[in-house]
Amino acid sequence: MYEERKEIFGNVFTAGLDIKELYAPATSEARTREFWRTLSQVLTQIYNSRLSTVAIINGACPAGGCVLALCCDWRIITWNGSMGLNEVALGMRVPFYWCELMARTCGLRAAEDLLLSASMPTSTDLRSLQLVDEIVEKPEDLMPAGIERLTKWLKFPSEGYVPTKRHMRGEFAQRWRDGIEWEGQEVWKAINHPATIASLDQVMKRLSGGAKSKL
Repeated sequence: MYEERKEIFGNVFTAGLDIKELYAPATSEARTREFWRTLSQVLTQIYNSRLSTVAIINGACPAGGCVLALCCDWRIITWNGSMGLNEVALGMRVPFYWCELMARTCGLRAAEDLLLSASMPTSTDLRSLQLVDEIVEKPEDLMPAGIERLTKWLKFPSEGYVPTKRHMRGEFAQRWRDGIEWEGQEVWKAINHPATIASLDQVMKRLSGGAKSKL
């Protein structure tokens, strides 16, 4: 018997990962790999959760924020919102399992174009690409729309809903979990490359005027 699925709400803001955590001269391999392990464990837990999950997105949702939203079952965004994995623009390669998650969501060809161009599509394009499921006019419309979607799902018995979701997502979720240590090692290699360090150094200098450094 599956446990009942609960409605869980919370205000979570994410502008992505802190670039300082990925700037090799300011960190270490051990810290980076532990950081990546913790992040990836959270993402895979959300992706394959028995709970129904809805991401409500107000405005821009780049990089790490985007992958968190893609791990959810349903995504709702404001009309002026945008979302994407824009790491390439900052001189970084997109993490392996993030690439695959994007491709599983919108298709391989579309994912290639979005990732290689560091695109941040706006709401209508995101809807066409199936990267989001709903668009609302105002931020205050987000939560009611999310509750409406969750209410529909919670009418279904868990005995059917949970194993079906796990069947659809389980194989990729397991490969992702199995690859966390390897990917953490690859992330360290990537951010420790001289060209990547130089690129992030320039980004951090541009942001030193007070803007927060997020990826």
